[in-house]
Amino acid sequence: MQVSITKVTRGGLWLYVDVVVCLFIGYLYWIIVSRMAGVRAMGLASTALAFSLLYSQIFLLGVPVGIQRFLGNFINSGDLENARKYFGSAFTFVCLSSIIATMLLILLFTVFIQNLGIIFALVTCSILISNNFYLLFNAVFSSAIKTELIALADVSATIIRFVIGVSLVYFGWGGLGATIGYLAAFSSDSIILVLLLKKTLNMAIKPSFVAIREVVKAGLPSWPQALFSSVGVWLGVISVFGVRGLLETGLYYVAYAVSSVVILIPRSMLTLMLPYLSGLNDGRKRASWRAIKIVLAVATPLAAVLCVYPKLILSLLGVGFQKASLQLVLLSASTPFIALFTGVWSLAYAYGMYTRVLILSLAQTVPRVILYFALASIMGGVGVALGFFVGSVIGVMASTIIAKRIGLKLNVKDTMILVGIPTFIALTSWFIHLSWKAGIPLILFASILSYTRLKVISKEDLIEIAHAFLPKEAVDALSTKLVFILRILYGE
Repeated sequence: MQVSITKVTRGGLWLYVDVVVCLFIGYLYWIIVSRMAGVRAMGLASTALAFSLLYSQIFLLGVPVGIQRFLGNFINSGDLENARKYFGSAFTFVCLSSIIATMLLILLFTVFIQNLGIIFALVTCSILISNNFYLLFNAVFSSAIKTELIALADVSATIIRFVIGVSLVYFGWGGLGATIGYLAAFSSDSIILVLLLKKTLNMAIKPSFVAIREVVKAGLPSWPQALFSSVGVWLGVISVFGVRGLLETGLYYVAYAVSSVVILIPRSMLTLMLPYLSGLNDGRKRASWRAIKIVLAVATPLAAVLCVYPKLILSLLGVGFQKASLQLVLLSASTPFIALFTGVWSLAYAYGMYTRVLILSLAQTVPRVILYFALASIMGGVGVALGFFVGSVIGVMASTIIAKRIGLKLNVKDTMILVGIPTFIALTSWFIHLSWKAGIPLILFASILSYTRLKVISKEDLIEIAHAFLPKEAVDALSTKLVFILRILYGE
């Protein structure tokens, strides 16, 4: 019996739509900010994000991820009393960790990085606090797989960032104004989510020392992954800032933001598998492989497009941003490796295999950190992007070993088809200098047709995806057209 993952796929879709809309608004934000205040303003704002979000992950100890293992079970089984107890315990812990992190971050700015100013330090600390609570509230809705509410809050907050940030930059606040725009976004995001939390799930603060201990215990195995993933993004920004200054920091940040369009497909969908798998009594491995397969089929062709035509997207921000093309290629090329890694990581976590989760986390992120320090001074943003890619590859090597030990069969033939075909088409398009107008449709449609004709993606998988994208009534209404499309795709 196949395990239905429609609910998770739909939830992951909402998260991805959330990401794409927010990134689109973000592009408009940076186009306007960079043209009014220059790339250095972007570098200053991304530096503030780097320090605040990195410190946030250091002191959260993985609690926003660990809480999902409990809430995914309690909420979906209707045990709201325990759900409230564990939420209240996690909330108490986040309050304490935010106080400690803020004190140490202020110390950093007042003693070691005095040139950025006290106002910048206070704004950065405020972003840290807002982000901590946002991550906790986000975890609750992810556990209940109510990601449409996360998308609502995120898009609303992004619009608020655009209005406030652009207005402040227009009135001469420069990089600080762009940074305050981010503070407005994180703060409003947290406020919207807490209001929705009270209305939809009626969560109350009922802390328990035992629950705090269990939540921290469950979060610690994910902490290196969360920390080093944050390090993987934000230490890269800080490394470039320390070595090359604000100008190249802005270029690297833009490359990462653009690559996030595809990188966040596996992260949003497969990370959401954790609370879903935690609530299953049977069929976890089948559900995991189907999710990995679907994510690879969606994300890999898009990553191939970015690798072949990086200047196309970057030119929308301005000709000067095309200097980040190689960084964008290296970051985007990490996508299929991240998909495989995240799928195995979520399954191991759902089984409660904390030691193996820790091993996976360290295998992916430690090489990244080492290479950041080794390559940033030599190659700048390109070196940091290369470190990110190498860490992703090493993470997949570790995940294949862990997958074998927990009995998850990663079909090598299917994986080679899912990754190899769009890669081959992309390399061919690059070699013959094929125009993007022909190259992009070729990569996307040829990949889809290959997946279906070779039966890597089954009809059941496509129907699952259709149910995730559309309500059941809409799928039933389009059943005749859907059968016609399936006949074309499968050559029947």
